[in-house]
Order: sequence, then C-alpha cells, then structure tokens
Amino acid sequence: MTDDANREVSATPHRAAAQVQAEPRGPTSASECARDSCHGILEFESAPPEGPRNRLTVFFRPLLALPHIILVGAPPLLPLSLSLQGTGSDGGAEFGAHAGVLGAVAGICALISWFTILFAGKHPEGLWGLGHLFLRWRARALPYMLLLRDEYPPFGDDPYPVRFDLQPPEGPRDRLRVGLRLLIAIPYIFLLTLLGLVLTVVMLIAWLTILVTGKLSPGLHDFIVRFIRWELCLETFFLLLRDEFPPLVPGKG
Repeated sequence: MTDDANREVSATPHRAAAQVQAEPRGPTSASECARDSCHGILEFESAPPEGPRNRLTVFFRPLLALPHIILVGAPPLLPLSLSLQGTGSDGGAEFGAHAGVLGAVAGICALISWFTILFAGKHPEGLWGLGHLFLRWRARALPYMLLLRDEYPPFGDDPYPVRFDLQPPEGPRDRLRVGLRLLIAIPYIFLLTLLGLVLTVVMLIAWLTILVTGKLSPGLHDFIVRFIRWELCLETFFLLLRDEFPPLVPGKG
C-alpha cells in the first residue's frame, strides 16, 4: 500500500465529512487574497473581484441582500441593528431578527447542545452540523452584503468565490468553558457592538468609493475580510461549535 493510501485510510470519518463541506477555494495568492486563520478556529478568505464592479447592484445592495438577511441575519451595522431591534417585541423576536431564521434554529441547537455537552461531554453530530450549515451560509452571504463580491450568493451549498473551513473540535470538550459560555461572551458582545460602529463608517466609505471609482481599495477590502473572519469566529464560539477563545479584535490569529 502506498503512503497516500495509508494516509487516506487513517483519516477519521468525522473530520473527512467536515472537510467536504468546506467552500471551494478561490484565488489564493498573497497579493490577491486576504487570508488568515482565527486563532486556529476557522479559515475564511475572499479574493477581490476581477474586473470593474457592478455599481447598480452595489447601489441597491441592502435591498438585494434582503432574502439572505431574513435567512441568516444582517451584518452588525448600526442602522440595521437599530431597525431590527425595533421590530422585536420580545427577546426571542429580536434574536430571530438579528440572526435570521437559520440563526434562530442554530441558537436553539446550541441551547440543546449546552445541556448535552455538560452532562454527556459530547456535541451531537446533527446539531453541530446545523450550526455549521448556518455559518457556511453566512460566510457566503456576508461578503455580498458587505460589498466584497458582486455575485449573488446561492441559497444553499452551491459554489461561491469565498473559502470557509471549520473543523469539529478534537478531543474532549471543555465543560467549564461551555458552562460559562454566556458570561464569557459578554465582553465579546460589547466589542462587537463597538466595532460595529467602525464597520458602519467603513461600509459607508466603501459604498461611496465603489459608486464613484468603480473599485474597492485594498485597505478597505482587507479590513472587511478580517472583520467577517472575526465575526464568524465569535459566532462559532457563541454556538458552542468550538471551545477556543476568539481573538479580542479582528486581525491575524
């Protein structure tokens, strides 16, 4: 048996299944793509689009992105956050508005998983998969919402020119971190709110820049990519998919 065959046989089925769910890889050269891991928790990358931007779809982007906002939630921009808070008559409605329909389902799965991890030390594979589905979808929708790409995101797992890779945790779960997850999340939520204000200003500049010049500057593109990667890392932690602490701010892991 060859070395390649030996490596293939030794791969665990659980890890192999998660790897198949990773997004198709787009351009990956260092000059074209901002890529980084988030403290080893996940990988996200989105290459700048080739050619001129579609200014018409950029102008109407909030309206065009509405179906995906309903399904997987909006980015943490200040105007959207204020409007969505106003639509919720109670906490559950507000959570659904922020996270979308799939996000609300993923939140319920995380609540059930909280009990199973604490008492059994295991995250049910089906519940982990539902959380992963939500994040895969959101990893394709956010680059469109935040003006990184002009291609319309698919409704499901069809290819899209971004890469998202999140693997199941290896070894036993950290029950202490799981049990205290809500308390641990408080400073991250505070930082997410503050940086959401920064993102709001950045997105206004990006929107005007594309409309006027037809392109997004590399600096703005890199900031948005890093913010999306960081937010996905936070959501991975909030949904109990991994136990590693996310970084406190967007940046290199």
